[in-house]
Amino acid sequence: MPRAVPPAKPPPDPGRLGANLRRLRARRGWTLADTAHRTGLSVATLSKAENGRQSLTFDNLARLAAGFGVAPSSLFAPAGQVLPPGMVVTRRGQGVRHSEPGFEIEYLCAGAPGRHIMPLLTRVKARTIAAWGPALRHPGEEVTYVLRGSIDFQLEGEEKVRLSAGDCVSFDSSRAHAAAAVGRGDALLLSAILPHEAASAPAGSGAGRKLRREVALERPEGAVAARPRNGNAGKGGGRRPRRVKDEHG
Repeated sequence: MPRAVPPAKPPPDPGRLGANLRRLRARRGWTLADTAHRTGLSVATLSKAENGRQSLTFDNLARLAAGFGVAPSSLFAPAGQVLPPGMVVTRRGQGVRHSEPGFEIEYLCAGAPGRHIMPLLTRVKARTIAAWGPALRHPGEEVTYVLRGSIDFQLEGEEKVRLSAGDCVSFDSSRAHAAAAVGRGDALLLSAILPHEAASAPAGSGAGRKLRREVALERPEGAVAARPRNGNAGKGGGRRPRRVKDEHG
């Protein structure tokens, strides 16, 4: 007789992130201020995450992981688990969730230490790129497949592209990116993110310092060169680009 398949393990407890952050800090003897310096996240954000009062975008998870020198998925691992299991199952609707005004994320198969690929579902609620909120960026590569609906996808430095159900895009996720749903309903995306280990600088190097730079995600019509820092359009410069802030801390 075929062997029975054991039931899937319970999904990662979102509060496990906070417990792991406290454990990682204690091992290194870091204060919240030390951790903020090494990851670029604010003390307030770190405190809320440790106490289960705030979930995090992948940008901030990646900054934490780089600062502590671990894989992002390890931040949700059970205490004492060192080796990744052979298989990780996430049942429908049982991933770790994070919500923003313009989109909702569900992290899938999280909690396996040492696993570097992070799969996630994204429900796009925004109807414009600006309504998405702060643009996302994190060192690595990302592949996104549209499961339902249509989106306008914007990548820093590239023209906006329309993607519909069944379409797929691969891109450098270190460049600011955002999306907007097209039509009446929300769009549903399946993504897989592979962080660049080479981009994870050693703790204390200052590479994770907070960035507040704004990114022009929408290129003005007819623009052929970067606009001056003082924002002067000059002769025949056309309309100013819409700017979307990076999501950091």
